[in-house]
Parts: sequence; structure tokens; C-alpha cells
Amino acid sequence: MKTYMILLFSVLILPCCLGVIENDISHMIMVTHDMVHLCIGTLTLHGLDGAETAVTEDVNIMRVTVERVVMEGCGCFTLHSRTRFRGRSYSLRTRGEHSRAKTGFGRVKSVKRVEC
Repeated sequence: MKTYMILLFSVLILPCCLGVIENDISHMIMVTHDMVHLCIGTLTLHGLDGAETAVTEDVNIMRVTVERVVMEGCGCFTLHSRTRFRGRSYSLRTRGEHSRAKTGFGRVKSVKRVEC
């Protein structure tokens, strides 16, 4: 019962207090040892043209030629070389900067948030 109350608090009340009010609650909720917290991570794609694209949820169609990718916060993502999460993929499971050479491809056409 205690876990359910914490979960209810985390999903319904905590986002309002933090100002995270969205139409679609797409943030992961992690439960470990009776502790619940929202997992809000951001993936920032830095383009060759200097543009920055921040991603917090699935994007199935995009076209960004990246120089580097920076992951902040918690959560995991996969980059895909084709739209709708197809083609070659690269898993991002650690925070920090990932270079174009490290990912293996420069053009990102979709990004998916995945469980770690």
C-alpha cells in the first residue's frame, strides 16, 4: 500500500509541483527499495550547422546531421539512421558527450527513449 501511495504522489502531485505539466506523461518512473522518482533525461543533438535539438521523448521523424550528442539526467535513448526507429542504431546508456565517430553515423532520423 505504501508503494502505491508513493507512486500516486509521484505521478499526479509531484509533476504539478515541479512544473512538469504536459499532455503526455512520457517520463519513466523508477521503483527501487520503496523509493519512487521520476526519470527525466534530455538528449541534445548538436548539428554541424550549430543548431541544437533537445529530445526528452520519442521522435519518429526528424533529420539532423549531428556533430555530437550530449545526454543529461537519467534514462536511456537509441539513435536511428532511418525514420520510425529503423536502420542502424546506437544505444546511449551513459551520460555525457558522444561524438559522431563514436555513434557510427552522422545523420539521425529518429530517436527513441528506452528502458535502461
